[in-house]
This record gives sequence, structure tokens and C-alpha cells, in this order.
Amino acid sequence: MNFLTCKRVEEAIKGYGFSEITDILAFLNFSCCTELDASELAYIREKIDICLRKNDNGDNYFIPLREFATELDCLRKRS
Repeated sequence: MNFLTCKRVEEAIKGYGFSEITDILAFLNFSCCTELDASELAYIREKIDICLRKNDNGDNYFIPLREFATELDCLRKRS
């Protein structure tokens, strides 16, 4: 998979109630088409990074978000 959809991003982050996640969801609702481009991926990845730096205490709760961040890194390297 060389692309990411807005729906996939929403599914990956919807369980987190942090302000950075709210920003991403708003961005997806107002700015994006179905398939995300490199600049949109960069924005989303940066917001997730900020969220993890501020809130991740090493708890298992953050594992899916960390894994999604890694997925975004891989997708960005391919584009």
C-alpha cells in the first residue's frame, strides 16, 4: 500500500482524546480528499509526534498510536 485514506487515519486515531488528535480529525474533515498526499501525511505525522511527546508515558495504551506513527514513517519514505 503506497497511499493512505482519511478513513484509515480516522480508524487508527479515533480512540485518543488528545487535542492533537482532535486537530487531525478536524483537518481530515475540512481539508482532505479520500487519498492523502505527502504534505498531508507530514502534517498528520507531526501532530502524532507532538501528541506522543506530550502524553506517552510508555503505557500499552499508546502502542497502537506508536505503531501508526511508524506506518506513516514508512509511507512517507516510499513517496
